[in-house]
Amino acid sequence: MSNILIGYTTNAGSTREIVDIMAAEIKKSGHKVDVDLLSNKPDILGYDAIVIGAPIILGWHKDAAAFVKKHEAILAKKKVAYFATSLKLTRNPEATLDSLPLSLDPSLAADPIEAGKLAFKERFTTVDHYVLPMINTAPQIKPMTIAFFNGKLDMSKLNLFQKAFVRFVVQAMPGDFRNWDFIKAWSHDFAAEMAG
Repeated sequence: MSNILIGYTTNAGSTREIVDIMAAEIKKSGHKVDVDLLSNKPDILGYDAIVIGAPIILGWHKDAAAFVKKHEAILAKKKVAYFATSLKLTRNPEATLDSLPLSLDPSLAADPIEAGKLAFKERFTTVDHYVLPMINTAPQIKPMTIAFFNGKLDMSKLNLFQKAFVRFVVQAMPGDFRNWDFIKAWSHDFAAEMAG
């Protein structure tokens, strides 16, 4: 079985809760799983696979982007998976992302309000708007999978700029929208792929 690290960052704690469920699910398949904040600068050399996850806040959290950029050469030689949490995700009919191994939470991903056309605000929440910077930050890394999970919004945990962006651009509503069944299913599939 594999030795796996789930490295994550969180804005208000809800990503850690996702990581805990993910780790428990992966361990059921017999893998060894460690969990650590990316800000703790975990040593990744001894792991067979690294899962890197973070919330989308004005793009993929800066700590996740900085980590993959700094460790690109090592991560490019390992099995890697990315995940992001978001509150809104719009499918872009014009984007060509067929070559990317995407796994989109069906409770999160939505078609544009007007079929075939993106509204101005929807452009900030498209799959390609989120995922392409994740890939381009460290292009040598070829993730096995890139998952997008529905998230949780507690406005009291955001700074003023984040509140304004979430309220007026993303137009997300406060609440807990995490889809635990999808998170567990994704974790089970990842564990099975690692075992295979």
